[in-house]
Amino acid sequence: MSDLSIVLVDDDKSFVDMAKAKLDSAHDLFDISVCVSGEECISYVKSNDVDCIVCDYDMPKMNGIETLKNIREFSEIPFILFTGKGSEEVASEAFSNGATDYLQKSGSSEVYSLLANRIEKYVERHNLRVRQNKILNEKNRLLNRVNDAFISFDSNFQILHLNSRGIQFVNDVVDKEYSYADLIGENIWDIVPESSEGVFKSEYKDVLDSDEDVDFEAYYDEIDKWFNIRVFPSSNGVSVFIQDITQSKREKIEREEELELLFDLYNIASNGRLSYEERLSKAVQLGRDFMGVSFGFITQIEDGMQEIMLSENTINNSQLYAGAVCPIEESYCQNVLDAQDLISVTNASENDTIGKEEFKNFELESYISQRLFVNESVFGTLCFADFETRETEFTTAEVAIAELLAGWIGFEIERHLTRKELENHNKRLDAFARFVSHDLRNPLSVAMGFCEIEQDRQGEENRNLQKIEKSHNRMDNIISELLEFARSSNEISDMKKISVKEIATEAWENLSVGESKLHVDTDMVISGDYGKLLNVFENIMRNSIEHNDEAVSVYIGELSENVNGFYIEDDGVGIPEDEDLFVPDENGATRFGLLITKEILRAHEWDISQAKCDSGARFEILI
Repeated sequence: MSDLSIVLVDDDKSFVDMAKAKLDSAHDLFDISVCVSGEECISYVKSNDVDCIVCDYDMPKMNGIETLKNIREFSEIPFILFTGKGSEEVASEAFSNGATDYLQKSGSSEVYSLLANRIEKYVERHNLRVRQNKILNEKNRLLNRVNDAFISFDSNFQILHLNSRGIQFVNDVVDKEYSYADLIGENIWDIVPESSEGVFKSEYKDVLDSDEDVDFEAYYDEIDKWFNIRVFPSSNGVSVFIQDITQSKREKIEREEELELLFDLYNIASNGRLSYEERLSKAVQLGRDFMGVSFGFITQIEDGMQEIMLSENTINNSQLYAGAVCPIEESYCQNVLDAQDLISVTNASENDTIGKEEFKNFELESYISQRLFVNESVFGTLCFADFETRETEFTTAEVAIAELLAGWIGFEIERHLTRKELENHNKRLDAFARFVSHDLRNPLSVAMGFCEIEQDRQGEENRNLQKIEKSHNRMDNIISELLEFARSSNEISDMKKISVKEIATEAWENLSVGESKLHVDTDMVISGDYGKLLNVFENIMRNSIEHNDEAVSVYIGELSENVNGFYIEDDGVGIPEDEDLFVPDENGATRFGLLITKEILRAHEWDISQAKCDSGARFEILI
C-alpha cells in the first residue's frame, strides 16, 4: 500500500507538531502535510493529490465548517473535523455539510490510534467508491454511445439505471421531462401506467420467471412508434434494450402496400371483362387510396384548356368532377407542364410551387401530379389531391406509384385511341369491301355475261372479244385480290414449326401451273402461322407464273450462312431494274397479292425484298 497523503489543518503550531508525531507513530504510511488556516488548506488541496483532511474547528477567519463547505464545492475526499470544542450542534452541522467524521481532540495515544484507523478506513472506502464511479461512468458512457435505449429494472420493476436514450424513450411515451434522478428508484409501471397490463409487462415477467432472454416487436400507440425490444435477465432483475424501428417498419408496410397495389393493378390490366373506362377508374382509385387523399382525377389538355375526363373522389366538389373545364393557366396542372416533371406539394397555401390564383381557385393543399404521354406527346395529367395539408412529404414509394400509374394510364389511353382508330379504319374498309363486292363486281358480271353471249354468236376466234375477255378476267382478279386485302387480318394466332419444302409443295399444288416446275433445295424449318405463310408462298409463285408467257422453273433455297432466311426465284423474263413490285406500277395498278404478302411477313416480324439475279425474278425473305 502506498503512502496516504494527509493534510493536518490547525492554527496552533505546537498542537500540530504533537498531532503529527502521534499520527506518524500510529501509522507508518502517512505522508502528513500541515496547513495553519482554512484558506491555505483549500489552496493546497486544489494543487495536490490529497487522500484525507483532518481539520480543527475553531480557527480565525475561516473555521472548520467553512473550510469543509469550500472543500465540498470541488472534492469528496474524506474530511474529519478534529476539534477540542465538543458539541452536538457542531457535530450536526459538520455532518450536514458533508463531513466524513467528527472527533474530539485529546493528547492520549488511543485517540490518535483511533484517528489513524478511521483515516485508513475512510480513504479505502472513498477510493473504492471512486473506482466504482469510474466503472459506472465508463459503463454509462458506453451505454450512451449505444443507439438503443437502455433501462435496467430490479425484480420489482424499480428502475436501476437508464442511458440518455432510455430517458428520452420514457419522456416520449409519457410526454414529460423526467431527469435521470427523477426516474431512478421509481417503478416503471407507475410512470408508464398504459403499459402495465400490456405485452411489455407480460414479456418482462416471463424473463424474470424463466431466466431466459426474449426479443419482440411492439407498437406504442401513445407516440405512434414501433420498437424492437430485447429483454435479458440480470443478477438483480432485467436489462432492456429498446430500438426504434418505426422507419424500417413503415418502409416495410409501404413496400407491402406497394406490392399489393401492383398486384391489384395487374389484375385490372389483365381483366378482359373490364371496359376501358372501368380500368382507368379502378387505377385512379388505387392511387388515390394509396396516397391517402380525397381526390384522384385525369385531365386532358387541348388548345389551352383543361378538361377533367375522369374523377374518382371520396367527397363531392363543385369543380373536380368529370367534364369540368377551365383555362390551363388557372389550374394546378399548368405547374406540372412548366416543371416538365412530377411535382408534389404538401402545404400549397405556404408554397411557391402553386400560384396564389390557382390555390384560390381550387384550395387544394396536398397535391401530386405527373404528365400523361400519348403517342409521345403530352395528353394531360394524372393528379391526386386533398384539401388537408400533409405533415410529411410524399414518400419515395408514393412518388414511384404516381409515376407508374401515369405511365400505365397513358399507355391505356393510347391503346384505346389506337383501337378506336383501328375500328373506324376497319369500318371504312368494310364499307369499301361492300362497295367493291357489289357496286363493281355486279356490273363486271353483267359485262362478262354479255361478252360470253357475243363469243357464242360470233365465235371464240374473234380477237377483239378475246382481249375484252382477258381484261374482264384481269378486272375480276384485281377485285378478288382487293377484297382479300380489305378483309384479311394479319394477326398471327397459330404459331407452329413448318417445313419449307412441305408448305411450298402444297402451295404449288394449289396453283394452275401448267408446264412450270418447282425445285425446293432446302430442309429448312421455320416457325409461323401455317395458313398465312401458305398464302405468302402462293402469292409469290403465282406472280412467277402469271408474269411469264412460257413455262418457268421456280427455285426455293436457303440464303447464305450469315443470313437467316430463304429465297424464291424463277428463270422467267425477270423484273426491270427500276420497277418495284411492292408499289403501284406506272399505270397505277397495285399488286395486291404481293402487298398482302408483305403485310403477313411484317406481322411475323420478317421482311421481304426484291433482289437482283442473273435472270428471272428473285425474292428474299429475311427471318
